[in-house]
Amino acid sequence: LHVFEVFARSYGMDWEEFEATTPKEFWDEFMEAVRERYPEMIVIAETYEAGDKTFSPCNGRAGVLQGFGIATYDMHFYNLLVQGNIAGLKAYIKAMPLEFLRRCVRFVGNHDEPEPIEAFGNRARALAALMISAAYPGHLLVTLRYLLGMQKPEGARMEMKSADAGVYEFEYPIGPVDPALAEAV
Repeated sequence: LHVFEVFARSYGMDWEEFEATTPKEFWDEFMEAVRERYPEMIVIAETYEAGDKTFSPCNGRAGVLQGFGIATYDMHFYNLLVQGNIAGLKAYIKAMPLEFLRRCVRFVGNHDEPEPIEAFGNRARALAALMISAAYPGHLLVTLRYLLGMQKPEGARMEMKSADAGVYEFEYPIGPVDPALAEAV
């Protein structure tokens, strides 16, 4: 997601013209301002790129963003878990540099993906996926409503303020939907 690659080339600018008008990379400036004001803040990029035999996320957008100090979603890890592809997951983990893994954010559900129980087929597989995700270096994103079995209320709506940001406008029940699970957690 290097600004030159994304914007300058799109507008037909060569490197010299781009460097004259934008001498500093946007993400360098952004992270500098964030670190100055909020030194402990973890900035997360929701980048969705999958790896395969010829391409690795650490060499794509995720790797570029991590170079600026931004943690990135590990979508390939998630996809392998959903598929139940443990051999592929092991190969992926072995192939990725440790520093890349440490800067990744893992999850078993978020606002863009199916509910974990739906994605993984049942609660046991969803919880196993969560435990596997927690065992690897990096950041773990856990949404409490998944652990408590809370569901979106009927009639809930999602209002998109922009193409990049979702704002959810609904309330959850006071108590968990599944008291046995809440007690176990």
